[in-house]
Amino acid sequence: MCCIRINLVFILMIGTVLTVSMSSNANCFVDIRHERKDLIVLDPELDGLDGSINQRETSQPPEIDNNDHSEAKPIPVPKSARELSKAELKRKQAIASCLAIYHTKYINANVKRPWSIMHALIGYGKDTQILYNGRLHDGTEYLCANGIGDDRRIMFMANGQLRTNVGVGFQGHEGQLLAMLAQTDVPIDQPMTVDGRRLTVDDLVRFEMQTCRAGSELTFKLIGLAHYLDSDTTWKNDLGEDWSIPRLIKEEIKQPINGAACGGTHRLMGLAYAVKKRIEQDKDVDGDWARAQKYTRDYHSYAMQFQQRDGSFSTSFFESNASIADTERRLYSTGHIMEWYVFSLPEEQLNDERIVRGIDAILRIMLSAPNHELEIGPRGHALHALRIYEERVFGKSDYKTLIKENLAGTRQYSNQPPRNGVTNGRPASHHMRQPARGLLRFGR
Repeated sequence: MCCIRINLVFILMIGTVLTVSMSSNANCFVDIRHERKDLIVLDPELDGLDGSINQRETSQPPEIDNNDHSEAKPIPVPKSARELSKAELKRKQAIASCLAIYHTKYINANVKRPWSIMHALIGYGKDTQILYNGRLHDGTEYLCANGIGDDRRIMFMANGQLRTNVGVGFQGHEGQLLAMLAQTDVPIDQPMTVDGRRLTVDDLVRFEMQTCRAGSELTFKLIGLAHYLDSDTTWKNDLGEDWSIPRLIKEEIKQPINGAACGGTHRLMGLAYAVKKRIEQDKDVDGDWARAQKYTRDYHSYAMQFQQRDGSFSTSFFESNASIADTERRLYSTGHIMEWYVFSLPEEQLNDERIVRGIDAILRIMLSAPNHELEIGPRGHALHALRIYEERVFGKSDYKTLIKENLAGTRQYSNQPPRNGVTNGRPASHHMRQPARGLLRFGR
């Protein structure tokens, strides 16, 4: 299909990144490259342009702080009614075009497994549609009906009790299905059907509560339970042990970021998600909540040193500064990191040019992909990042209107990516470096 090109005008970064000024109590991140004296940055004019590996010495990750950092809850600030600049308007249009194009890249449940269906869901939430036996189905309802993906289903009944499968093609992690439903805002009374039994999401919530284990990965359980439970809820697992949201936070925050799922971004998302839900419930952010909030803010600053010159993020996540030419790997790291950033940053920081550059990097990758074919895992999280950013910065999405107009033949959306990043008039580079070992494979 021939598409009319809509020139997307994006801000090109010239010189070094601007420092965000802040007072000692301000809720914003600073540019570590300016503020941290233990970080060595190569001359931007020479960094990697001779074909060498793009690598910088990095500072140390934030430490766990056991002090109480309780503070007053922030007063919500309404969205600004200011007029968008030309660059912002073009970015808004590019995001809508990208969301419209990938919305019809339906996951075929006859050949793709539940893991892929879940990652389609994270991309479009309640608007997700999947293909099965030649017909489109509501993605949420299909998963909650325990729909088959290739030859697999996530849930099953054993001795009258709900159970879930974890492994390749099923859930990649304990609690992942509940976390995906939570981030899609599926109601707790949403009907579910498992082996002929009529259940609801609440039954899945109770199963995840019962199976909490100390020392295990609790990242996805934290997201799901923080969403569906009152933040002061306490319970006993099936071993009779006492659990609560603060205990989940404590267990998660003492585990490492590097080496965790998807470079540790999901662990950071879980901590940020729990704090945000606590604030939404209008309750004090103290104790473990305050520690999680401070830890998240510290990582906001720390992670910025891994942003590359084209706006993307290190393909080794937070382990080292590295960038390889593989498009999927670049989208994998950048999509996950930006998803966490745009979800967890205060709204007033979403217009920071480093965040904007990250969004532009996602758009470049996704709109440049041949036939817009990308692996579902990286694609789903990158689309989720775009949706969150669009909603928080621009408000209501235009992509569904764009799809209707395109189908009616009254408007065609652009598939033209923004221009490649340029620094001081020279093209940004993508240098070869092997990714860190142990990163999860995607596209199951």
